[in-house]
Amino acid sequence: MTAISSVAQAKDAFPDLLWRDKPSDNGKGALAFVICDLDRTSGDNTIFLAMEGGASAYSHVHLMRLGWPFGETIVCLAGEVYGVKYFDPDFVLRAGACVDLLGDEAHAPYVLEDGFALLVYRQPGGHRRGES
Repeated sequence: MTAISSVAQAKDAFPDLLWRDKPSDNGKGALAFVICDLDRTSGDNTIFLAMEGGASAYSHVHLMRLGWPFGETIVCLAGEVYGVKYFDPDFVLRAGACVDLLGDEAHAPYVLEDGFALLVYRQPGGHRRGES
């Protein structure tokens, strides 16, 4: 199988999303990462990881695939702001890629179910709500 490497391919993989090239910069809404096994052989394995915060101030999350036995998997950044779902084309990653997206401010990994690991990176210059 071929890993998804373009926005068009990602849109085909997630036809249920309302697509926008970039999120609205209104600072409100929920962010979620969508993980999807492309060949669908492993059943219902689409997982949404909700995050607090908005498009203008949030911590990016990088998901790495660990030991998944069923075909190719991709990771996309998707979310919902004021009821409008969006997709960020800068965050189409091949699962398993260990990419330092935002410098060296990585937190410790958190192990999730079914061999997923969650790495949180703080956006440089960004602030969580309530921070100055």
